[in-house]
Amino acid sequence: MQVVIPFYSRDNFVKITTLLPNADWPTTYEDWLAKTETGERGVQKSGNIPVRINVEPAAFEAWCKDNNQPVLRTSISAYCAFVLASGIMKARDN
Repeated sequence: MQVVIPFYSRDNFVKITTLLPNADWPTTYEDWLAKTETGERGVQKSGNIPVRINVEPAAFEAWCKDNNQPVLRTSISAYCAFVLASGIMKARDN
């Protein structure tokens, strides 16, 4: 089974943490990346396939508005599932 993994470039990490300042984010991009990579390994060990979804904050915010979703960190997984199901994700090596 595929499991979506929200993924951010360094610049988009700064933007998303600014967009969602009250969310519980790691302090630095490096800390976030290490935590995300650990999570990906856990997904793989469970027999599933992690799929990185590049989250662009402006696109995420527009999706929330268009789908009556709150602009919250918890909405990011739903956005990523939508991107994966829609086939609109940009190819990225995992």
